[in-house]
Amino acid sequence: MSKCGWDDRRATFADADVPFTYDLYGQWSQHLGSQPLVSDAEVSQLSVAVAPVPDGEFYHFGTTADVIESMFALQNIVKDQTRLGTVPSLAQPKQFIQDAFFGVPLRRQENEALWVENSHIPQTWKLGRQHMLTGVPRNDWQLNLADGVCLDFVLLGNNQIAIRPYGYSDCFRGAVSSESTQWLEQPAHQWFSNRRIDWKQAAISPETDLQVASLFPVLDADSLDPGFVTWLTKLNLIAAGDDADVHRATWLNARRLSAREIGQITDLRQTYEARSQLRQSALAVMVGHGKRSIFYNLDLADVASAFAKSDGKLPSTVEATGDLMLAVYDRMFRSEVLKCRGDARWKVEEVAAFRLLEDAIVTPYQSQPLLPKNQLAKDQIVWARSPARVDLAGGWTDTPPYCLQQGGSVVNVALNLNGQPPIQAFARRCDDRSITIRSIDLGIHG
Repeated sequence: MSKCGWDDRRATFADADVPFTYDLYGQWSQHLGSQPLVSDAEVSQLSVAVAPVPDGEFYHFGTTADVIESMFALQNIVKDQTRLGTVPSLAQPKQFIQDAFFGVPLRRQENEALWVENSHIPQTWKLGRQHMLTGVPRNDWQLNLADGVCLDFVLLGNNQIAIRPYGYSDCFRGAVSSESTQWLEQPAHQWFSNRRIDWKQAAISPETDLQVASLFPVLDADSLDPGFVTWLTKLNLIAAGDDADVHRATWLNARRLSAREIGQITDLRQTYEARSQLRQSALAVMVGHGKRSIFYNLDLADVASAFAKSDGKLPSTVEATGDLMLAVYDRMFRSEVLKCRGDARWKVEEVAAFRLLEDAIVTPYQSQPLLPKNQLAKDQIVWARSPARVDLAGGWTDTPPYCLQQGGSVVNVALNLNGQPPIQAFARRCDDRSITIRSIDLGIHG
């Protein structure tokens, strides 16, 4: 933080609240080690260790394609179906919809490589392949996106939104006038010529790098127009007609930001609030599909806390006729939601969860009851001795509920002390119908 210009006293960054660039590979790493390539008093004093990670893997999240490919690999990293429980299908497509309202019918092939996040996508949209859609506000637009077109709506505060269209394979580097610099799946200069905008009108030098070019218009959220969005994103646009002239004027007259500037002034608090609201709506759908998905493999306490803040209704309970642990998790999830909402019925659901667990453990012994028979005479004592047990791995995995879901696997050793089993117990019969336990070494009984 200090290398990026953070001022502890002012609790802000030194240069107009914008952090300096400090590169992990180009700067930070060169200062490390006993013989750093470039010495820095603050960084070079830090100790460095190299820890080999067996079977380590690296997932890159650099380009748009990297995000989807890496998430696809992570989503399918578990190849053992039994580790996920009773879910209908293990293989997942390259389609990721999170914290979003999504009404478009999905097709696996036609909509391959799709990422929708923090967005409202109504059924009136028509999508193809290779889209990343983020921050799209609530709308009822008729929008048709060509393959490879991505859209980002960035909240800037004060009801302002920056519209950032780009292409799936854009690298965002190179002079805007260069034939090799891609924007929206075509040479960047082609976008300008298709819309009859020259460099002087755009107030952009032809040598400007795409990353710092002022391309993305800022508009009032109330004035967003689907026709303007289409004008921004259409690949084979014929710039003619009154509408094209209006949209051209809108773009030219708007305050425009570069990709770098957008990253520096995004209203993160407002963005997270919007994402949270969409997540609460999506959670109701996820809970409803819980029996047919890996929903109950999530951190249910965290999910229940988020769901409780919404007005979503809990679905019908999962019966224990199929997967017992699924029914247990469902009851505990319901209990936590009701508890967070201050509903006294949470205790009933919790008791029901433990009752299911208890029945699962006790039922096998009820069907095959054991009938112990006392063979001791009145003056006889039972004396049992045992070594001490030390768990080397897997301690407590052989107890419910873990063993019911995952199975038990324990590695332990038994130890004698001074050549004798250190744990001893004596038992004898008594006339009264009670059990008294005495600890000789501790001098207590109960």
